[in-house]
Amino acid sequence: MRVIPVIDIMQGKVVHAIKGYRKEYLPLSSKILDTEDPVEIVSELKRRFEFDELYVADLDGIMKDEITLSVLCNICKTGNLKVMVDAGVSNATKAQALLSSGVAGIIVGTETLENLEDLLTIVNSSRNIPVIGSIDIKDGKVLSKCGGLSGVSPTRVAELFKDCGVEQIMLLDISRVGSESGVKIDVAKSILNKVSLPLLVGGGVSSLKDIFALRAIGVSGVLVATVLHNAQLNKQEIDFVRNLK
Repeated sequence: MRVIPVIDIMQGKVVHAIKGYRKEYLPLSSKILDTEDPVEIVSELKRRFEFDELYVADLDGIMKDEITLSVLCNICKTGNLKVMVDAGVSNATKAQALLSSGVAGIIVGTETLENLEDLLTIVNSSRNIPVIGSIDIKDGKVLSKCGGLSGVSPTRVAELFKDCGVEQIMLLDISRVGSESGVKIDVAKSILNKVSLPLLVGGGVSSLKDIFALRAIGVSGVLVATVLHNAQLNKQEIDFVRNLK
């Protein structure tokens, strides 16, 4: 099972994401290192845990349509990691801008996607870079301004994403991000029962127990952040998960 660290960047610094209340996000406070610098944090995550993947949420790109390409370029050059990025990409032009930073995966989230035709265009123009469709849910509902997704169940969104050609699906429970309140597996389970694509899940992971619960239902990867910086998950536990057959 893939264990993928997450960093959220805002105005060039790493912040602690809590339940989607972005205006209240504060600079990251971590037990494993004392810095807000993205490159330093990525380097330490690589050194300490030997991760080979990274998820970056560019909050300026998501909230203000201002992708921080210089910071993303520096992150992509750090630590020999495969970096997947959510920068609010909603059309092919933004996707091409993101590709120029050296990303290994483009995340297109329901939160910022305006129509499914744009997702098709992004997939067809991604130059063999994987496109990951992120189902962003808050308080149990899909967060989207896309008419074709508004009011639709997460499982149906997953089916529509697959039809558009995404290579992986992500289920991100924004209302649980940063809370360490535990994961809810029912939605992930329903998606896996309907869609045969790798599923990544994030939001609320508090311990190894949560990771095992997701693995047990067939989830391919888990996104972690707060549980790392609060030292609730160590390298031995991560290695154990990664090496299970």
